[in-house]
Amino acid sequence: DYQTNTTFLSAYWNPDSFQDAESGLDPSTFTVAAGSFPYLTDISEPIAIIAEANRGVISGLTLEHNTSYYVMVSVANRAGIFVTAASNGILVDTTPPLTGVVTVTDDSENTLHYVSVCKRRITANVVDFKDEESGLAAFQWKLCRKAARSTAVQCTELGFTTFQCSPDYDCTLDVQHPDDMLLESGCLISSYYYQLHIRAWNNAGASTEKISNTFIVRADEGVSDLLNGDTDIEIES
Repeated sequence: DYQTNTTFLSAYWNPDSFQDAESGLDPSTFTVAAGSFPYLTDISEPIAIIAEANRGVISGLTLEHNTSYYVMVSVANRAGIFVTAASNGILVDTTPPLTGVVTVTDDSENTLHYVSVCKRRITANVVDFKDEESGLAAFQWKLCRKAARSTAVQCTELGFTTFQCSPDYDCTLDVQHPDDMLLESGCLISSYYYQLHIRAWNNAGASTEKISNTFIVRADEGVSDLLNGDTDIEIES
């Protein structure tokens, strides 16, 4: 498990996790504590909790980035005999993923700066996104467009994609155009500038965004030689 918060730890347990068939549990003896190792209470001393909640929260902490912590739950039976259970560790990750490179490419994986209006699929290479602490969980895609002489930007969510790729997240993904980015004819709008906005999420819930190269939609495929590798038109969302 992972979290970004550095001020509290919480734990949940099944109501049947603690039982005593002989004398029964003493609900007033439930406590939670926190430690840097299982069964060690060096982060927080035991704190009394309400047994019926099956949940304990320890607040007011100062937790460190990229460090694992554990929550211990203790309870006694009515004979005064205590038992303690330790949670699985939770890693604190306060930083978002490191962004890599997002490149819209043609079928030969060359950087694409121009597409025909009726190209129905965009291919993007996603390379070198990393998260050393909690790992990458998902990517959120947006397709954004702007008219040549306009400052208004329209973006459409393409949804989330969970990746099962190589360790360095060198992935090639096909992105379908969303319906509201198309004309009635089913084509993209000519003379608009487009980009893919890729937001990477880690397993702790932090995210960061990267924007692809700009590509231009032209009705005349013969103008492709007017665009070169230095074309870089920024679209701000």
